[in-house]
Amino acid sequence: MKRRDCLKHRRDVFDLTLMLRAPCNYQCYYCCARGVPKNRFTRLTRESIAQYLALIDSFDAPLKIMRVNSYGEPSLLPGIWDLLGALATRGFVMLATNLSFPLEKIMQALPAASTWLLLTSLHPETEEHLGEFLRKCQLLVSSGYPVAVHTMVDDTKLAHTEQQVEYMRRVGLDCFVSPVQGRDGDRRFPYDLGEDTKLYLQERIDELHPQLLLRHRNLAFTGLRCGAGYSRFVVRDSCICPCMNSDRLLGWLDGEFRPFSEPMPCAAFHAESQCLPDEFLVRSRCYCMGDHRLPVGRGALAVDIERFAELKDAVVNPSLERLRQMRLNDWNDQLAGLGRTAIDVAPFGLSIWPYLELLKRHAKVETVLLDREERPALDGIHQASFKAYRENRNPRQLLVLSTVHAAEQARAFVQSLPDSGLAPLCCFDLPASPPEWNARHA
Repeated sequence: MKRRDCLKHRRDVFDLTLMLRAPCNYQCYYCCARGVPKNRFTRLTRESIAQYLALIDSFDAPLKIMRVNSYGEPSLLPGIWDLLGALATRGFVMLATNLSFPLEKIMQALPAASTWLLLTSLHPETEEHLGEFLRKCQLLVSSGYPVAVHTMVDDTKLAHTEQQVEYMRRVGLDCFVSPVQGRDGDRRFPYDLGEDTKLYLQERIDELHPQLLLRHRNLAFTGLRCGAGYSRFVVRDSCICPCMNSDRLLGWLDGEFRPFSEPMPCAAFHAESQCLPDEFLVRSRCYCMGDHRLPVGRGALAVDIERFAELKDAVVNPSLERLRQMRLNDWNDQLAGLGRTAIDVAPFGLSIWPYLELLKRHAKVETVLLDREERPALDGIHQASFKAYRENRNPRQLLVLSTVHAAEQARAFVQSLPDSGLAPLCCFDLPASPPEWNARHA
């Protein structure tokens, strides 16, 4: 593991989200955790925890916030309590959890004084044991832990959400409503919620991001000044990124890492995961970011909703178009160096077929590697499995294409290849579909 002691990045605030991959004991129909294969769950070892701490220690900031989130329930990961205890020695810790564990575990690992927030969600499945859930929340609050209950609303919950929220506030629990986000078959939430549900949420949501999400189907903050990549970061596997929406790779936990030297204009194509740029984050809160102790009010939200509508036309939309063109130009410049040679392509986390149109302009694609057994040639392109390629690597140039979500897998594959004398060309931070495709289907 590379030491980071020699370099200290000075910031007023250091805000890190550890996005773990965890199993879950719930089966919420909209949850992204349902798609995480078991072999991708995060392994919290002494070495991986040390890498997290080394990244945190490389920043000199009077306030450090470490947010532990996951694609499932983090308390089910072996080593989670060791991780939380270690993080508590560096600053404040936020944990997103469904509280389906004995509270003694968290009280032993994470002191209340080091807890920024315990963010728990009232999912549809939680209602099956609502009494126990609320008793746990109240016990934590009485023990000094800040707790916020994130009440998920879908078309089935309109009849009783109001009573639940009223009761929780009456017994002293901080709670807020948000729309469910995710997919169920062909339906995308919150966009495909019923109109009554959308109206209900717009009248009651205390957070800016879901208010904007309900109003703008293709929400983005592109071009707006943001501290992501400067003072706020997300770690997925070993990849360090600016935020949950960014496809930019800043570095690796066990390798080189280059944060931005100042806050930069947002360079993400979408803002589906909850975040806010600097202009709004200083006075608003959102699901897993910001300060949940900030007061919220309808008046401020109305002003910010109107302000974003202005910025969307004046800044966001033009910035999106410039970003697409810039990414397309960069992509074409990278491919131009191939010089019409024959190549093999290994895609990770993206569909190769939308990229083929661009690839064919610059090279002859011989083989596409796919995570399954070999298939017959399609449109003149042979398909092979990763395993078969690894065992019988040919001398052609290999092009490895990956999103940041799958960069760890892509890097592991490259490291597992036998030496052929020709190093693979790697792009670890591509969008799921190429910029030209994005522009065509925007």
